[in-house]
Amino acid sequence: MGRRDLHRRRILGLGAALLGGALSLWFWMGARFLGYGRPKRGPTRFVAGFLEEFPEGSLQFRHGVWIVRDRRGLYAMENLCPHLGCHPRWNSDQRRLECPCHGSLFDEEGNVLRGPAKRPLRRVQLTLVHGGRLVVDLKRSVERNFRLNP
Repeated sequence: MGRRDLHRRRILGLGAALLGGALSLWFWMGARFLGYGRPKRGPTRFVAGFLEEFPEGSLQFRHGVWIVRDRRGLYAMENLCPHLGCHPRWNSDQRRLECPCHGSLFDEEGNVLRGPAKRPLRRVQLTLVHGGRLVVDLKRSVERNFRLNP
């Protein structure tokens, strides 16, 4: 192998390494822009507010959770799309949650109206403690039909 071949191999190897690094950086920046990755760390148990702050028919966003009160009671849904972990936004005109990343739609109860998400939004534990405070526990999932009846 000649000296010229070694020089060419070094240049090709360096070029491949630079291209790989640039592509990795591009994918990482794109993923961060779209909101993928690890969820932000925060408290897993917190006071969402007082019971009187949630009148019947309300849907309110508190600390990454949607608190809903309908005629049957209160429930809490994590604001995390089960497709890729983006954060759905409330569209009050259409009365639905819309995921900005890939277009999944959810109704007020978190049920999937349109994919690519295949599962509903996760329901989390909601309890009423003394003084009328509502406490959310993100570590505890509850059944879809769960309602807190104050």
